[in-house]
Amino acid sequence: MKRRPWVVTCLSLVVLTFSAVQFIGLSAWFRLPDLALTVPGWYLPGKSLVWGIAALVGSVGLFSGKPWSTGVLRWLAILYLLWFWVDRLIVRSASFGRQALPLYGTLISLACLLILWMLGWESTRAYVEEPLE
Repeated sequence: MKRRPWVVTCLSLVVLTFSAVQFIGLSAWFRLPDLALTVPGWYLPGKSLVWGIAALVGSVGLFSGKPWSTGVLRWLAILYLLWFWVDRLIVRSASFGRQALPLYGTLISLACLLILWMLGWESTRAYVEEPLE
């Protein structure tokens, strides 16, 4: 059994935390009163469910050293970054949300880039390599 590098453990925990936040948001959605939304009612719980499941699968895959996990997490980071900016600039364009966008957008962008960078580390790639048989 291969020894798990610290970077893999940290990345797995970060992605697992992201997944948990998405599931908490999903459960909170069903307890909220009716809100005036600019998006369809299925959009917010749907995006929480999709991102929660995808992040959970990626996190468990990376933690257990599955060869597909780095590719999945790489695509998830890229898709989340693209979705974030499209969602904030086009789909949900509330004026109060625009005030926090520069800081929040910068933090999300840096976090996604950091994840992409850490997925490329030699120790991460070596851990998830398929064993030669």
